[in-house]
Amino acid sequence: ELEKKYGVEKPIWSTELGLNSQGLPRHTVAVELIKKFSTFFAAGGENVSWFGLLYPDPQGKSFGSAGDSHNVFDCRYNRYCPRLDAVAYYHAVNAIAIKKFVAERQYEGGQRAFLFRDRDGRCLQVLWGKEPSDVFVPLPGVGKVDMVWIDGRQHTLDAAEEGVTLTVSADPVMIVYQGEATLAEKLEPPRAQMQLASDKLGEAKITAQSRRIAADGIRFAAPPLWDVDSAVDSDDDRTEATFSFSPPATPTSVREVELWTTLANPQGKTVGVLYRRLPRQN
Repeated sequence: ELEKKYGVEKPIWSTELGLNSQGLPRHTVAVELIKKFSTFFAAGGENVSWFGLLYPDPQGKSFGSAGDSHNVFDCRYNRYCPRLDAVAYYHAVNAIAIKKFVAERQYEGGQRAFLFRDRDGRCLQVLWGKEPSDVFVPLPGVGKVDMVWIDGRQHTLDAAEEGVTLTVSADPVMIVYQGEATLAEKLEPPRAQMQLASDKLGEAKITAQSRRIAADGIRFAAPPLWDVDSAVDSDDDRTEATFSFSPPATPTSVREVELWTTLANPQGKTVGVLYRRLPRQN
């Protein structure tokens, strides 16, 4: 009644945003952290913190417990080693900073995008979808774009006042830039696309518009120590780069394979990043 009498608008605060994370991979927690922060502010939230940061564990006895599952740090013996969700938390806070929510949009392909902007024109877009899809994100008038992935990996791209090519998947990706570019009405076809052979894990094809992407500007990276062979076929309108990759002979417990492709234009500027994470086949 007092707030109504004096015209005070009650803000939405959440001191324990999170999820029941016991038994879940830290990757799942990190994904939810960025998604929930984005949607919280989009829904009108003002202040928020994640469910738990750390509980001291000097004897190293709480690992795997309900309390430990909410720690974004591994607190055994009070070492406070950052988990994946701590890395995601760090980058989410720095990316949002003082930016205010501006708009959100859901695209036909199932991708969602959220836009934040601060008083100095610094913008943040957070994008995610379902199945991995390579898209072109229009960013008219924008130059430098900083990308941050779920694990804190970063790439710096040149939008060339047009936009960037990237992979939108279930893992949220954050792109930070300076400018007035708003959320696009629709996501456009990518300047290059990654296709994986359906019958075997060890082959990837990158098909690019050769006038947009240089033939020698397609750079593919498999996990460290994996062998990679490449072949490139190019003409005036199209470039197709085929990469064959295989694991090292040494036995490994790796269960998933990360594949990265960076794209450079004929001027040598990096204009896109494509990404896949797949289960490893024996």
